[in-house]
Amino acid sequence: MTAPKNDTPNPSVILNTLHIFTLSTLVFAFPLYSFLMANPSYFVTNDIWPGTIFFFAFMLTITLPLILTAPVLLMGPIRKSLHWKMHLCLVAFLITLSFLPFVRRLEFLPPYPIIIITIILAILAARQYATNSFIYYGLSFLSPLIILFPLQFLFNDDIAQILDQNKSIPSQETKINTPEPPTIVMVVFDEFPLIDLLNAEGNIDAKRFPNFAAFSNNATWYANATTVHDYTLKAVPAILSGNYPVPGPVIPIRQNYPDTLFTLLENHYEIHSLEAITKLAHDTRYGKYQVQGTRILDLLLKDIYVMYLHATLPKKLATEIEPMEDGLWGGFMKYKRSEGERGRVKRMHNWFVQQNDIMVHNSKSLQIREYISDIDNYPPKTFHLMHILIPHAPYMFLPSGRTYNHRDYDYSRKVENPEDVILYEEHSRQAHLLQVGFADTVLGNLIDKLKTSGLFNNSIIALVADHGVNFKIGHKNRTLSQNNIGSVGFIPLFIRFPGQQQGIVDRTNVQTIDITPTITNALDMEGGHDMEGRSLIDPNAQIPKLKKLVNRKDSIFKFDEEEYTAIRKNELDYYTQTFSLDDPDATLYHHGPGLKWIGKTLEQLKAKSIPAAFDCPGLENLKSVDLSDDFIPVLLNGSISTEDSSPLDQRTVVACVNGIAHGITQPFQTEDGPAFQLLLSDQIFRNGSNDIEFFLMPLP
Repeated sequence: MTAPKNDTPNPSVILNTLHIFTLSTLVFAFPLYSFLMANPSYFVTNDIWPGTIFFFAFMLTITLPLILTAPVLLMGPIRKSLHWKMHLCLVAFLITLSFLPFVRRLEFLPPYPIIIITIILAILAARQYATNSFIYYGLSFLSPLIILFPLQFLFNDDIAQILDQNKSIPSQETKINTPEPPTIVMVVFDEFPLIDLLNAEGNIDAKRFPNFAAFSNNATWYANATTVHDYTLKAVPAILSGNYPVPGPVIPIRQNYPDTLFTLLENHYEIHSLEAITKLAHDTRYGKYQVQGTRILDLLLKDIYVMYLHATLPKKLATEIEPMEDGLWGGFMKYKRSEGERGRVKRMHNWFVQQNDIMVHNSKSLQIREYISDIDNYPPKTFHLMHILIPHAPYMFLPSGRTYNHRDYDYSRKVENPEDVILYEEHSRQAHLLQVGFADTVLGNLIDKLKTSGLFNNSIIALVADHGVNFKIGHKNRTLSQNNIGSVGFIPLFIRFPGQQQGIVDRTNVQTIDITPTITNALDMEGGHDMEGRSLIDPNAQIPKLKKLVNRKDSIFKFDEEEYTAIRKNELDYYTQTFSLDDPDATLYHHGPGLKWIGKTLEQLKAKSIPAAFDCPGLENLKSVDLSDDFIPVLLNGSISTEDSSPLDQRTVVACVNGIAHGITQPFQTEDGPAFQLLLSDQIFRNGSNDIEFFLMPLP
């Protein structure tokens, strides 16, 4: 086939098709392969295994360019001149996309001028392709990349490890000398600071978290326990291996961590494992709770779209189109903001349902419950490991287990007064604490199951978190630093030993790498790998003088007893003041100077209220409540109109539900005027009709 001008190259269908395959490889395959080779743990954390990865590579290499070029090929026999024009349009489109990763580096320009510059450059390049024989034929020399890029991806060391999941990692040769080996239960919570559980005196808060408090009455609480790493992919293997994490990127799979509590116990114990992020147990034997089938493919295809946006478009524009939420492991399209509050929250709910091993096959049945129920199907001599993404963000669970209309708390970017930014911290941490309340509920269900199954008394039960999280404005949220060690470093750690009937508080220097050596010591185990952690029940074990913590940048932080004790105290003092921990009326839902209004009647509120009008769009969703639903929109946001000139920090917004004050919050100033955000308990509503009113009140 020939082009319409004598000075143009002499194109052919074969070369045109080869060029589309080449450009498609450069435009689509290369950015995605590069992104995933830099983040190989994505495949592990989302249960995407060899068959799906090979299918993904085939789609990028063969199927996608075929889809792109098919309309052009079909046009050839019908109208040759149109065929060439369509081909040039497709080339221009692909060249535009190929320029984006380079032009996006012009960060000093707004996103849309960058797009315009890219289009202009692409048109010029496409014109050269159409009129310059050297460019046209030269593109053919890049065609080997069609094969080289997928081979580079598949033979990448990390990807190759994931593809080689059938590689056998043997169990360790060990001997257990205890005459009646106990059941072993380990629960690893995620993103859970110790400070969450404490009251003003520094004890476990029995009012807010009754199940943790009850468990501590029959267990040993290691009150100064800290993580050794701030990143789940490193922190969980450290817990299970008893060793500090190795530096650098390491995929959390069995090949990279052959020495863990799994391989120590496998010759003696059944394994019942739910791993939310890591894959350290034999997946072929213990993969019951993994997401399977077409849901994995659906996840991968949608996430690829979001990854591609963030690999090619200017960062700000990519985030506006589809945010890639920090701290999530996948399911990014579940966060599309344009669908409205309830729609977006339902997407987040589905992310937990489908991708993160939190829920089972329908939205009303937690996979955690299925796991706990399955305990009855295992013999007493079983190692039960449950790592769950609770209370990890997104914060969408109430203590009851219902989900609600979580938001991003981004209103603080629009506040007028710098003092109001602190409300961002309070509101987001309150949502986190409600999810800690859900963790408390999960713990209660687990303990009930162990007791009814007759396993509780003769069990080693370890409760721990991989790391904490920080909410203080101006400090890093998850990456460990000198400023946030109190909230990111200190974590809950409780261990109950067989027959233990009395609570013990151990205030020595304890780290998460001490858990596995403690369990092996309790079993009187011989053999196994060397561990850097110490047994917490061995009186001869040397207690380290320094705490050693590592962050995801491989920076090392060390603290002596005086330093870490002061850090822990300062953290408790700060949150005691912020969340009224020393006020007996404070709850997970209520804190602050307006607490005295809680419980007042409608008439009492009307008698002292300040004239104000409230606009709360979400209020209509609560006037008729179906308590059988697992979703309830109890997070209310709105604006306030009032002629009152008093400072807002001298005022409280009170929500009266069915005649009784059940919610309080401090109003804040935005560029649009006074506003409020309020979280109500799902336990205060009656089935069917509910009456809700807001009042602007003076501080009591």
